[in-house]
Amino acid sequence: MALRIGFRTSPQNVDWPTLESAWAEAGRHDVFDSGWLNDHLTDPRRDRGGPGLEAVATLAALARLVPGKRIGHTVLAATFRHPSLLAKQAVTIDHISDGRFILGLGAGWHVGEHESFGIELPAIGERMSRLEGQVQVLKALFSDAARGAPGVTLDAPPYRLDGAVMEPAPLQAGGPPIWLGAQKPRGMRLTARLADGW
Repeated sequence: MALRIGFRTSPQNVDWPTLESAWAEAGRHDVFDSGWLNDHLTDPRRDRGGPGLEAVATLAALARLVPGKRIGHTVLAATFRHPSLLAKQAVTIDHISDGRFILGLGAGWHVGEHESFGIELPAIGERMSRLEGQVQVLKALFSDAARGAPGVTLDAPPYRLDGAVMEPAPLQAGGPPIWLGAQKPRGMRLTARLADGW
């Protein structure tokens, strides 16, 4: 097994030309097999952040700068996006990247970031339950059942699909791999049961 090396950047405290230049430079080097971007609305390490770009749109724009390399997030906060929207975003990036996208997903964690933007951050038990529901929704929408009528119907509390149709199909069979960011026993069990990687 060959050693694989990825690079990671943050879309926080950096302007677009600098980030674009860094990814273009990384794309020219064979040493890297993947490129990763984290997901924050503001830099959680600072009281006041500098410029910050949204992670999903930014990765879509960066995808073509690193041809042949896998791309993904370390990790998207599940609390920031409804899983149906995230499924559509993931399939879109899968197409833009020619099937190189890995969907990194976590339960969300930074209290101050959530509070300052008015986003609910439930207790960890509820976040883990929602994360499980999100993975179920994502996998259902990535499946062949979501192509054309009658679509997908699924009850994955607190999420529900009722005849959901999602096209186009992902380029990767079964959809982009879902990797979960988890540390505690419940998250590790969820990763082992539902995810494609950690």
